[in-house]
Amino acid sequence: MARAAGSAAPALQRGPDAFSFFLGRWDCAGHFVKSGKPISSTEVFTADVAGHWLRMEHDDRPPHSFHALEIWGYNKKTNEYSNYVFDNYSPARKYLSAGWKGQVLTWRKTGDGAYMDRFIFVRGGTDEYRVTYAARSNGKKWSTIDVLQCKRQ
Repeated sequence: MARAAGSAAPALQRGPDAFSFFLGRWDCAGHFVKSGKPISSTEVFTADVAGHWLRMEHDDRPPHSFHALEIWGYNKKTNEYSNYVFDNYSPARKYLSAGWKGQVLTWRKTGDGAYMDRFIFVRGGTDEYRVTYAARSNGKKWSTIDVLQCKRQ
């Protein structure tokens, strides 16, 4: 959602404010676990919809081409956090989280399909985090797909 030029970004409201750590622009570098090939991206987090949601834009750098828009929020009725993911490879997906457990935030895909995935964010101080993407099929063991180490720009 675009803001008028010169207008200040909204502050995150109660609930999504749990994610204020992420606000800003991040430079990420890591690798695909299976192949060992490097990957890098930019992640930008901004408050949106009058601060009721956190917007995350993920853009891989070439030669990779994954791009995603994520919308993180809080459901007061269920006391759960939700993350809606839209990207250039998959249908829209929904993830849930109970929130931070110490320095760890885990988003788990909703539904009971054969393929499940999750994102695990681990804070590393005030200007760094690691995100691990993992998946499993048919209830088998989780397999890590890729790992990114992100630093605030």
